[in-house]
Amino acid sequence: LACMNEECGSASYHDVMIWTDVLAPVDNLGRKLKRQFFEDMYGHVPTIEELMEHHDEVENSAPLFSPTFKNAFKGTQAYRMRCMFDSIYSESEIQLVDAIRALNIPRFGDITAAKLAQYPEYVKGLINLSNAEGGVDASLEESFWEDLSKFIGEANTTALKDNLSKIKRLSFIWNRIQWETVPATKSEVKGKVAITGKLSVKRSVFEQELKDAGYIPGSIAKDTKFLITDDPNSASSKNKKADEWGITKITEAQFREEYM
Repeated sequence: LACMNEECGSASYHDVMIWTDVLAPVDNLGRKLKRQFFEDMYGHVPTIEELMEHHDEVENSAPLFSPTFKNAFKGTQAYRMRCMFDSIYSESEIQLVDAIRALNIPRFGDITAAKLAQYPEYVKGLINLSNAEGGVDASLEESFWEDLSKFIGEANTTALKDNLSKIKRLSFIWNRIQWETVPATKSEVKGKVAITGKLSVKRSVFEQELKDAGYIPGSIAKDTKFLITDDPNSASSKNKKADEWGITKITEAQFREEYM
C-alpha cells in the first residue's frame, strides 16, 4: 500500500532517508540518529529538495560548524553525521544505477534500477521531461514512453511516469552521475551483494569490480546473496540482518578468492 498524497510526511521521510542511505552510505549510521539530527537542525525532517537546494545554508549551519562536528572523533555519532554531509555534498562520481535507486520509486530496486541504467539517454530524457512541466509536444512525449516500455516493460514505465516529481531530483546530482555504461547481459548477473565495514580499496572501486564480475551491489535485503563485511561477528545492523535473513557473511578477501 502507498499513500497517494505527494505531501505525505511519512513518504517524504522515507524518500530522504533512502536518498542519504544510497548516495552517502555511512556504516552504523541509522535512521534514528539521522532523524534526531535533522530535527535538531531543521525542526523537522527535511525533504530532499530542502536538503539539496539549500546546500550553502546547511553547510554553514551552526551544528555542522560547531567544534562538536568539526573535531569529532572517529567512531562517534557526530563523526558519522559529518561524513554523511561531506559525502552528500561532495563532487565524487555517482553510478547511474545508484542515482536511480536513491529516488525510491516503486518497482525500482537494485535489479530494475540496473536494467534502466543500461539506457542512460532515456534517463536523461526522463529528467528533461520532469523539468519541462508540460512544455513538451504531446506526441513526442507519447512516443518516448512507448519506446521506453519496449526496454523495461509497461509496468515499470508507468511507475516512472507516475513519479516524474521524484525523477526531477536527479537534476541535483546531474554533474556527478557516471553516464557512460557498459550493457550487461542476463547471463552476467550473479546476484545481489551488500557491503559493510572497511575495504582494501575505495568502496566505489570495489563496487565497480563487483559489477564487472556480474554482481549487483546495493543495500541489504532479503534477496541479498552475500554480505561482504570486515567483521562477520560484529553487532552492526547489517550483520544482524544477515543473521536474521540467512544471508551468507563473508570477508572481502574470501569473496575475491572464492567468487571473483
